[in-house]
Amino acid sequence: HSYLLKGEPPPFCVGCNQNMTVKHILVECLDFSVIRKKYFRVRTLKDLFDVVDPIRIVYLVKEIGLFRRL
Repeated sequence: HSYLLKGEPPPFCVGCNQNMTVKHILVECLDFSVIRKKYFRVRTLKDLFDVVDPIRIVYLVKEIGLFRRL
């Protein structure tokens, strides 16, 4: 959320032309869907955090190249 502190517009997903949110990355983004299916198959953030082992979420974030940006 550094864009908020800098007064910049929110980042957006180039492939989907949607705001780049946690929900978009972890549940919705079509660009990450194949990789995401390797680690979990959920439809909501609630299901994700209720059912999925957190390490699988970390593995996804690493594989899609966003881990170092956290």
